[in-house]
Amino acid sequence: MSNESSRFTRNFRGDAVTASYADVVLDVLEREYAGKPHAAKLLARAAKSSYRSAENWLAKLNAPFGEALINLMVECEALADEVQELVAQRRAAKQDN
Repeated sequence: MSNESSRFTRNFRGDAVTASYADVVLDVLEREYAGKPHAAKLLARAAKSSYRSAENWLAKLNAPFGEALINLMVECEALADEVQELVAQRRAAKQDN
């Protein structure tokens, strides 16, 4: 499965999910931070995480989780909104089953 085709629909335990957690979070981080001078440093500070982790997030190698995700949601309203939308979509999909 190519990375591009998996961006819109993923099958997790038999349930079709419209977007993956990593895709949603990494797209928002790219929109909000990529292109800014010292983007990884700014992102690391916002997440209260390491510079190397922030570099990996911007390179879309992995996504933040746990405490770093919560810290980023506090700092970035767009990220908080997208994560809440993802939760709402998954709740709706769960109720449909």
